[in-house]
Amino acid sequence: MVFSQELEGVAMRLQVKAFVFAAIVAILGAKHAESAQPQFAVTIVSSNDAISAGSGVQKAGSPIFLLVTLTNNSTRTVSVPSFDRDYCTIDVRDEHGKSVPETDEARKTKEAMKAPNARMFRSGVTEELKPHKTSRHTIDVSQYLDVSRPGKYTIQATRQLPEELGPGVVKSNTITVTVTP
Repeated sequence: MVFSQELEGVAMRLQVKAFVFAAIVAILGAKHAESAQPQFAVTIVSSNDAISAGSGVQKAGSPIFLLVTLTNNSTRTVSVPSFDRDYCTIDVRDEHGKSVPETDEARKTKEAMKAPNARMFRSGVTEELKPHKTSRHTIDVSQYLDVSRPGKYTIQATRQLPEELGPGVVKSNTITVTVTP
């Protein structure tokens, strides 16, 4: 009888330990899944009309738009300044991996900003992005970078992290856009 009670006590303690172990594994697994996702993400897709995702094929001379989605995966509300050049850069490379040149308009704007009395105007728009929410923006890549020649171009966006998440940058996915004659 005493032996049977001891056996029951051991079995009960083993069940409790197994339950605690399973709970710890579940918590650690959930934490790992959370940490595998970046706190802030940038995703890009090509667009033919600046409104909806496109085919990734454009005629030479047509504008090339990017639809940019910013996703706040953190648990904090973050400030997202507008898409001024200080916050986002677009890297466009031709099919040989070479960076494409800036457009004349982009060069003129840069030169004007270097003038002694130059004044930089920013949109001043800052959006509050709540946890696990997204924000969408459109960029006309062809306004700043020369993608007028037929060929395949790879495009990637790099953006500063919101101040609330600390210093650093986040890179988007890389897409391919084909410009046809």
